[in-house]
Amino acid sequence: MSFMALDNNSKFCRTAELCVLLLLAAILRLWHIGKADIGSDECFSLFYSQFAVPDMISVLFQGDNPPLWEILLHFWIMLFGVNVLSIRLLSFVFNLLAVIPIYFIGEKFVKRHTGFFSALFYTFSSFSIFIAHEGRVYSLLGFLSACSLYLFLSLIDKKKTSNFILLTITNVLIMYSHYLAIWLIVMEFLFFVSVRKFRESLGRAYLWHIAALFVAYLPVLPFLYARFLDSGLHGTWIDKCHSISDLYNMICCFTNAPVPAVCAIVLLFACLAKIIYQIVKRNYSVDSLTVIFFVWLVPMMVSFAVSFKIGFFYNRYFYFLLPAYMLTLSNSVFYLFENKRVIKTALYVAFAFSMVFSMKTDTTQMRYGGWKGEYAKAVNSMVELKEHNNAVVIFAPEWLEKQIVYYLDENHSLFKNEGNPRQDHVFASYLQKNGYYYEDDYHEINVVDNQYVICINNDFYDISKIKNWLDENGYEESQIRKYTQMEVTLFRRR
Repeated sequence: MSFMALDNNSKFCRTAELCVLLLLAAILRLWHIGKADIGSDECFSLFYSQFAVPDMISVLFQGDNPPLWEILLHFWIMLFGVNVLSIRLLSFVFNLLAVIPIYFIGEKFVKRHTGFFSALFYTFSSFSIFIAHEGRVYSLLGFLSACSLYLFLSLIDKKKTSNFILLTITNVLIMYSHYLAIWLIVMEFLFFVSVRKFRESLGRAYLWHIAALFVAYLPVLPFLYARFLDSGLHGTWIDKCHSISDLYNMICCFTNAPVPAVCAIVLLFACLAKIIYQIVKRNYSVDSLTVIFFVWLVPMMVSFAVSFKIGFFYNRYFYFLLPAYMLTLSNSVFYLFENKRVIKTALYVAFAFSMVFSMKTDTTQMRYGGWKGEYAKAVNSMVELKEHNNAVVIFAPEWLEKQIVYYLDENHSLFKNEGNPRQDHVFASYLQKNGYYYEDDYHEINVVDNQYVICINNDFYDISKIKNWLDENGYEESQIRKYTQMEVTLFRRR
């Protein structure tokens, strides 16, 4: 018997389906979790997670990152230590848990099979697997966004004080995780304001919820304003959008590959066209499917448009929209072919297969950000050349310092409390003492006493100025070793 034909109230079937999904998701995410070397942003989180919590909060609010993830990581590594696997396991846990609210959103608010296939699409998402292998905040965001959506829809369906409390806690955690994820709270508020039956369902209790969020976020508002003002005036490190291809690339990232991405776009356009047609015919009622559809579409489209002026349309930053996106794909099939069971089933199965055959579980093959370079091999090669030739080392760009130190210092003492990481110059002191120079400091190298110089750099980073300076001072390229996203070059005096 097809699971679609089973009694919707069968707790056994729901439990069995969820267990299968969780087991499958766990296998796919654990498969290569420790294979890739530690990424640049992972080193950032690892370093700051070793601060005392008050210092961590103070420092991180001055930059781009609210501190919740680093606070969680702080206590996590106290239990499991400082290593690549332990850092990523926390991300893996939240990534896996997101399957549960995704499944139940579809099961409870649309149809049970939409929940199953939404969670299945999420399970087969290469992007989701990549994020599970990234010891950063994004898996936590995906889980919290799915929980927030579930609780919001639950309150529309039936107002319960416990759900209001849980929604408030969840949304506060979202606000202290990533600035852009506030989009989700904004969308929930817009639905409350614009849809009469939602206002009637949620009542004044929702206004108290918003008031609580505002009070909880008051300490952050000055930092948020300063960050947005700085980005608006000076831009960001992310390139601006230039064409519709940037939006297509985001959808392609969400959906693994061009073929399933194009299928998803056609499906989404068809669903949107049907919604518009029914609105024109005054035959459409805003429901949970509408909320799920627009809760990710509006932030995605508005952010895409704004990114033509200010670059921030970066795939990882919008990972929190992935659960609603996967739910929309499954819901769209149901909405378009509700009474055509054969077509509906065929589309679900076909899309699931397209996700499977385009899925990648090895994150060393993915370039979604985080720079999964072969840092360990590059550093080991650099150390070998340095010791053999008694050379000094220039590294570029400067943010490579944390990856280099992580693999140079076998005990990772500088990443631990005994390394006194609250001093930001701790890495510079360690590197300079051992003959390593930042890209801005290579002029300090004594060219008379050093026969050999090594340059270690990201292969996409322009080091022509360093090469020109070495050439002017009588050095020539002797040997170059290339690794994934990394280069190690030995120069010697002529």
